Parts: sequence; structure tokens; C-alpha cells
Amino acid sequence: MESSIYIAKQPILQAEGEVFAYELFYRCTDSSHTSVDDNMYATARMLVNTLNYIGLYSLVDGKYAYIKVDKQILMSNIINSIAPSHFILEILETTTIDEELLRRIDKLKKEGYIFALNHYDRDAMNIHLFKEIMQRVSYVKIYSTDIIEFKERLSILHDTDITLIAEKIESDTEFKEAKNQGADMFQGYFFCKPELFGKDNIEPPSSLLMLIIYLLESEAKLERIIDIFNTSPYLTLNLLKFIHMHNGFAQNKIASIEQALIVIGREKLQSWLELMVYASDSEHKQEPFVQELQNHACHRAILMSILARQIGMDDANIHVAYMVGLLSMSEVIFQSAFEEIVKEVDLDNHIADALVNKSGHFGELLQLLSAIEHNDSYRTTAIIAHLGMSQHELNECLIQSYKEGTTGH
Repeated sequence: MESSIYIAKQPILQAEGEVFAYELFYRCTDSSHTSVDDNMYATARMLVNTLNYIGLYSLVDGKYAYIKVDKQILMSNIINSIAPSHFILEILETTTIDEELLRRIDKLKKEGYIFALNHYDRDAMNIHLFKEIMQRVSYVKIYSTDIIEFKERLSILHDTDITLIAEKIESDTEFKEAKNQGADMFQGYFFCKPELFGKDNIEPPSSLLMLIIYLLESEAKLERIIDIFNTSPYLTLNLLKFIHMHNGFAQNKIASIEQALIVIGREKLQSWLELMVYASDSEHKQEPFVQELQNHACHRAILMSILARQIGMDDANIHVAYMVGLLSMSEVIFQSAFEEIVKEVDLDNHIADALVNKSGHFGELLQLLSAIEHNDSYRTTAIIAHLGMSQHELNECLIQSYKEGTTGH
């Protein structure tokens, strides 16, 4: 069971020293190296760690992210969860190149995906496969000792503009040699060893993910899926991150779970859920304190929506209030400041202001919740007076929230 998750990154540098991209590596411990027996699991786990935990933008700072893939990954539905505008797909050198895979690569290239060959091995590829794959990739990683021979083979092709990345550079001598031989980019310990990141594992059990997939495949009503997200700050916030990552998805800021699910669509939602299933650990059980935090967030969401209705908000704003309450424990659950969290999501401005600054009508409701939880009667009285509520009305709202929390929202 993975109680913590890890990921490592290493820069890929241009000749002048500027970072072009970062390669992301799967890690199962805090050690500097991990042996990979299952490429599908390693890639899925690395993607989930990147997208749901560490954050793509904090890892690569707007640069491309290189990730390793093989035929199984490329042919699977989880490829749809990878935004082509942010990732370059490195085809592992152990991948069998056949007509089926070439057709799949052609289809994905039309959708905007960019490909690299993870390691060129002159002894492993015949001329036919060399031509076929080189006409489809934009980058090739290569040892400096193979650059001249590779460029000679490449010269027989027309209309190719492949960028050569010299890998495993471990000394200034190797760097200068690779540069003199015509390498375009460089990667290796000489420049930087992989940098490790880690966080606590708080993901939901795979049974919950499988339930949502079942509801999607059985074409269940959207309301049933919304009900599940309504109880999971983890799923809701990471869904918002996923939408934000796929450029062009969110033309409007997200103000409710229903809107988020409609924006992403069932097909993309299912590919994201399947990615998490592939990455899940069947033995993983959520820590009790994490479950308690999520339960508390759900109660806050229920109370926020009841208070919003009490002060006369319309249905749309009641949904906004619920979203604010559900995400209000995200700082603690995800171990990140709200200022950092809102950078990776397309949240409605009223929600963002409430979470970050505790401002606006929803921020005032959050302040009321905080005053109640801290048993601060002075602040509670002052806020409800400003909202036009009586103590009796507040008590009725509290009673109703506890009832809804025990019976299910």
C-alpha cells in the first residue's frame, strides 16, 4: 500500500542552457531510482501523482512534460486523459512497432499529440521500422556515441525535422562531444539529477471510481453522478484541475459540480476515472483523518447551501454556496494554500474570492461557519445580524444540516 506518493523530474536543456521540457519519472518510494515491472501502472501512477497531487504547473512551469508510453498505453482509453498541449509521449524502445500501432499514432498526431522515441538503438530496429517510426516522431533520445551513425541513417529520409536529444550526459566532456556531433538538446546527471517530490496519498478507493464508471457506461442520469461528487472534495477539486489542463474545455468559469461534469463530458470523464483505476492500489485504504476532513467538508457544503437558501439566494447561487463549502477544507486535505490551488482550476471568481480572501457573500457565509465551529458567539451574532438572520433561524439551519448529513444529501 502506498501511504505516500512520489514523482521525480529532470530537465531537458537546449544548447544555450534554457529548459525546453521536463521528463517525469515514476517513483514508488523516496529513493532516487525505481524498478518498473508494469509500464501501464507506472505511467498511470505517475500521471495521477502529477495531475491530482503535485500539480502539473508546479512541476513543469509551463514547459512540456515528457512521459514514457508503450503500445498498451497508446492503445488504451487513458490516453484521452493526457492533454496533448502539455505532454510529449516518449515511445519506449522496447515497444513493438506494427501497423496497428502506426495507425494509432497517426490518429493521435491528428489530435495534436507529439511523439518522441525514448532511446534509439541501432541494433534493435531494421530499416523498414526505422523509416516508419521516424516519419512520425519529432524527437529522438540518443547516446552521444550513436549520433553520427543515426544522422547518416536519417539522411536517407526526406521531409523529416527530428530534434536529437543526447541523454545520459554525465560530464562536461560528454556534453561538448554530443554538441559537436550535432545534438540539439541534452539531458543527464551533468546538468541535474532527478528532483523528487512527494505527498500523502489521499485518493478514494477504486470501488468508488468503478461505481462512477459503471454509472457512465449504463447511461445513468447525471444527478446520480453529481451525488457522488457532492460527497468527495478530492474528486471535485481534481476534476476541476483536469478541466483546466485541457485547454479550451472551460470557456466559462466553473460554478457548480453539474457545470463541471457537463463541460468535461462523459467520454473524457470516463478516461480520467479509468486512469485513476489503473493507478490505484487495491490494498489502499483512506486514512481515517482524511475521511473525517472530507466528511467535515461535506457538512460545510450542506450547511452553506441551507444558509444560502435561508438568506434568499436563487438556485444557481445555492449551488455555488455548496461548491464553496465542499472545497473549503482543500487547504488541509491537499496540503496546499488556496492561493496555489486556485491557480490550477477554472473556478468562478466568487468561489475563488470566498476561498482565498473570505470575501463576498459566500466568503461571509464561510466566516459564519468558522465562527460557529470556534464557538465564537460574538462573531456569530455580528455576522447573522449583517445577513439579516435571527439566532432562531440559524439554529433551524444547523438542525437541518445535521439531519441532511445523516440521511445523505
